[in-house]
Amino acid sequence: GVDIFLVLIGAIIVIGFHELVHGIAMQMFGGKAQYGFWGKGLMFYATSPGYAFKRNQYIIILLGPLVSLSVLACCGIVILSGSSLMWL
Repeated sequence: GVDIFLVLIGAIIVIGFHELVHGIAMQMFGGKAQYGFWGKGLMFYATSPGYAFKRNQYIIILLGPLVSLSVLACCGIVILSGSSLMWL
Protein backbone atom coordinates (compact mmCIF):
# COMPACT_ATOMS: atom_id res chain seq x y z
CA GLY A 1 0.00 0.00 0.00
CA VAL A 2 2.02 2.90 1.34
CA ASP A 3 5.32 1.65 -0.15
CA ILE A 4 3.87 1.52 -3.67
CA PHE A 5 2.41 4.99 -3.23
CA LEU A 6 5.78 6.38 -2.12
CA VAL A 7 7.55 4.74 -5.07
CA LEU A 8 5.03 6.27 -7.49
CA ILE A 9 5.40 9.72 -5.93
CA GLY A 10 9.20 9.36 -6.02
CA ALA A 11 9.11 8.32 -9.68
CA ILE A 12 6.98 11.33 -10.61
CA ILE A 13 9.36 13.65 -8.75
CA VAL A 14 12.43 12.15 -10.46
CA ILE A 15 10.78 12.40 -13.88
CA GLY A 16 9.91 16.03 -13.16
CA PHE A 17 13.50 16.82 -12.19
CA HIS A 18 14.70 14.93 -15.27
CA GLU A 19 12.65 17.15 -17.59
CA LEU A 20 13.59 20.26 -15.60
CA VAL A 21 17.29 19.53 -16.20
CA HIS A 22 16.61 19.20 -19.95
CA GLY A 23 14.85 22.58 -19.84
CA ILE A 24 17.63 24.28 -17.88
CA ALA A 25 20.19 22.99 -20.39
CA MET A 26 18.05 24.29 -23.27
CA GLN A 27 17.89 27.72 -21.64
CA MET A 28 21.66 27.73 -21.16
CA PHE A 29 21.98 27.55 -24.95
CA GLY A 30 19.41 30.25 -25.70
CA GLY A 31 16.25 28.18 -26.12
CA LYS A 32 13.02 28.89 -24.29
CA ALA A 33 12.00 25.70 -22.52
CA GLN A 34 8.38 24.62 -22.45
CA TYR A 35 7.14 21.69 -20.40
CA GLY A 36 4.15 19.48 -20.89
CA PHE A 37 2.47 16.14 -20.52
CA TRP A 38 1.34 14.02 -23.45
CA GLY A 39 -1.63 12.04 -22.19
CA LYS A 40 -1.83 9.60 -25.09
CA GLY A 41 1.76 8.45 -24.53
CA LEU A 42 1.70 9.10 -20.76
CA MET A 43 4.89 11.15 -21.02
CA PHE A 44 6.22 14.35 -19.52
CA TYR A 45 8.41 16.34 -21.89
CA ALA A 46 10.55 19.44 -22.27
CA THR A 47 10.83 21.18 -25.61
CA SER A 48 12.03 24.40 -27.16
CA PRO A 49 9.85 25.01 -30.23
CA GLY A 50 11.38 26.88 -33.10
CA TYR A 51 14.92 26.61 -31.79
CA ALA A 52 17.61 24.42 -33.38
CA PHE A 53 20.51 23.43 -31.15
CA LYS A 54 23.99 22.69 -32.43
CA ARG A 55 25.17 19.09 -32.20
CA ASN A 56 27.30 19.46 -29.07
CA GLN A 57 24.61 21.52 -27.35
CA TYR A 58 22.06 18.83 -28.12
CA ILE A 59 24.31 16.13 -26.66
CA ILE A 60 24.67 18.15 -23.45
CA ILE A 61 20.90 18.64 -23.30
CA LEU A 62 20.37 14.90 -23.78
CA LEU A 63 22.96 13.79 -21.22
CA GLY A 64 22.28 16.51 -18.64
CA PRO A 65 19.74 14.51 -16.58
CA LEU A 66 21.84 11.34 -16.65
CA VAL A 67 24.92 13.11 -15.33
CA SER A 68 23.29 15.49 -12.85
CA LEU A 69 20.82 13.02 -11.33
CA SER A 70 23.51 10.33 -11.10
CA VAL A 71 25.81 12.75 -9.25
CA LEU A 72 22.95 13.68 -6.90
CA ALA A 73 22.17 10.02 -6.26
CA CYS A 74 25.82 9.26 -5.48
CA CYS A 75 26.02 12.23 -3.10
CA GLY A 76 22.87 11.04 -1.38
CA ILE A 77 24.31 7.55 -0.97
CA VAL A 78 27.51 8.97 0.56
CA ILE A 79 25.62 11.33 2.87
CA LEU A 80 23.13 8.69 4.00
CA SER A 81 25.49 5.71 4.15
CA GLY A 82 24.91 3.68 7.27
CA SER A 83 21.42 5.14 7.65
CA SER A 84 18.18 3.31 7.01
CA LEU A 85 17.17 6.27 4.82
CA MET A 86 19.80 5.33 2.22
CA TRP A 87 17.35 3.02 0.45
CA LEU A 88 14.98 5.91 -0.22
